[in-house]
Amino acid sequence: MHRRRVMLGKSTLSSTTSSARAIPRLVKHLVSPSVEVIACSLALGFTVAPITASAQAGMVWAVSFNGSVASPPSAVSSTVPMAGAPPAAPRVRVLAGDMPVHKSAPRRDGLASPRPSRLPDVAEAQVARWATAYSTVYKASFVRAISRGQPYGEMIATKLRNAGLPGALIYLPVVESRFSPGAKSSAGAVGLWQFMPSTARGYGLRVDTWVDERRDPYRATDAAVRYLRDLHRNFGDWYLALAAYNGGDGRVARAVRASGGKGSVHAFWAAQSELPRETRDYVPQLLGVARVGANPAKYGVVIPVEPLSESLVRVMLPPASRLTALADVWGISLDEIARLNPALNWAATPPDRSYAVVVPSEQAESKRDAFMRLPSRVRILTRTEIARISGRS
Repeated sequence: MHRRRVMLGKSTLSSTTSSARAIPRLVKHLVSPSVEVIACSLALGFTVAPITASAQAGMVWAVSFNGSVASPPSAVSSTVPMAGAPPAAPRVRVLAGDMPVHKSAPRRDGLASPRPSRLPDVAEAQVARWATAYSTVYKASFVRAISRGQPYGEMIATKLRNAGLPGALIYLPVVESRFSPGAKSSAGAVGLWQFMPSTARGYGLRVDTWVDERRDPYRATDAAVRYLRDLHRNFGDWYLALAAYNGGDGRVARAVRASGGKGSVHAFWAAQSELPRETRDYVPQLLGVARVGANPAKYGVVIPVEPLSESLVRVMLPPASRLTALADVWGISLDEIARLNPALNWAATPPDRSYAVVVPSEQAESKRDAFMRLPSRVRILTRTEIARISGRS
């Protein structure tokens, strides 16, 4: 049986291509944060506006530390009308391929404060040190991360704004994953937002043999927004909430009690010495990243802004649909299907529900109809194949 190597970025995956009954494993090894990933923009119940010219090179996301996010231009994506398709669940949904770039808002410290607040001197020194690091030593990594994250920027900004969360949280994936949907930590955290399996499931993400929605930037962002909101409600302080996002709420609560800083506006900074180094550095690192991101020109950072040319749609497929057959109908490779659908573990949709697969938009309706006309044995997994995959860990 002929075997080939499927490449996703720098990660080498195995697949079998010659047999109609072979089901390739799309994700065998998750890509590292340094790998260049998806250059497209998708939508889940919201719209994405086209890219706009920036008056100043390098301006990426207009966020401030008082929780505001610049308003996007008018949205342009729409839903393709299809005869017989229920309005709430269209079979084909158009996804805008570009995202807007906004001018940066003035920097403000104090993530949850409606007014600028002064950091303690020791905190200011830490934040300034991280801002310097991300504009010098880590400059190239920062630029790659922000460039990689541009397809998701407007989506994340919209979700943060709708939830009433601080706009500066848009930079959290820079610290967590360098904006790589396939990033995996040594502890097993995965995705842009680096969810552990138990936390992901607790916030509604599917993590199993067939699908790992931690790698879905859109569904994972929804879960991250809910998780961050819950942590803030628990601690009443954004710095403590962010520390808990990194180190766990129990550990942060113990550190606050040990420091005697509970209720103080500087509770995190007072408790900092009681936390592990990674968590201790997490908040000032994020604040430093956000400072550079909000005003890159000040720090000598230029982020290339290029419109994205891909036009994509989500196509609703029946349970257990073969993605090899879908790729053949669309005239693209299985590698491309894997790139556009990072949450799928196998070259098939899950067998227990219909699933919306992302594909190029050209002639999407007619191509979907052509796929549905294929013989069942060509486009749908057999019970034996489903059982074999479901039995694997």
